[in-house]
Amino acid sequence: MSAMFSNQPGSPGELNFRLGSMPVRIQPWFWLTSFVLAGPWFNDEPRPWPVILFVVACTVSILWHELGHAWTMRWFGARYVEIVLTGFGGYAFTHSRASRPWQRILIALAGPCNQLAAWGLLLAAIHLGPLNSMLNSSELANQFVNQLLLINLAWPLLNLIPIFPLDGGRVCRELGTSLLGAKGLKLSLYLSGLICSAMIIWIVSVGGSLFNALLFGMLLAQNIQELQALNEFQHFDDSSAWRS
Repeated sequence: MSAMFSNQPGSPGELNFRLGSMPVRIQPWFWLTSFVLAGPWFNDEPRPWPVILFVVACTVSILWHELGHAWTMRWFGARYVEIVLTGFGGYAFTHSRASRPWQRILIALAGPCNQLAAWGLLLAAIHLGPLNSMLNSSELANQFVNQLLLINLAWPLLNLIPIFPLDGGRVCRELGTSLLGAKGLKLSLYLSGLICSAMIIWIVSVGGSLFNALLFGMLLAQNIQELQALNEFQHFDDSSAWRS
């Protein structure tokens, strides 16, 4: 089971292909998460097509999101970029790191901007007419387009919330570190954890999705781990303890 959900290349059930020269890996955990997120369409007819279409919409949209990151990485000089779709989303990976904070901020923003641009173009195509006849003649096409609109609006907006490691959290982290150094990094993590806690409380209070509460709980746990690692690093890096 642990091998199935591993982030290492070549894990069982992993789908590997290339978009041009860019390698892409889709791990089994991604399909499972997409299937769980398709819950609102489980009872829609004709079964099981609305669920299948949602998984396809997730795959296309998240891949498009990660391409935004990957293209921007390459624009700033990264020679090797790999895209991985895994549980709760995906990431673009490179061996090199953009040297300037503003470059790293643009890389973080490129993914959500890619999705919002797709949402705007799709909405324009609907209102200007090219898609109207197809949507009026096919219920499945109508469902698929609505799913694409939902994913490419809601998910990038969620991603822009200043919660690490979401894209908004990465922007907040870069700004904090650039302005205040290690103190700014710590403040960005405290802000991220506070927002996660507030989201969990709000979701539970309104009787929202347990999946969403679990998602923010996992993000909160990751931020606590980041803070603990940062505190340990600062403790061991403090040379004053060795002074007489």
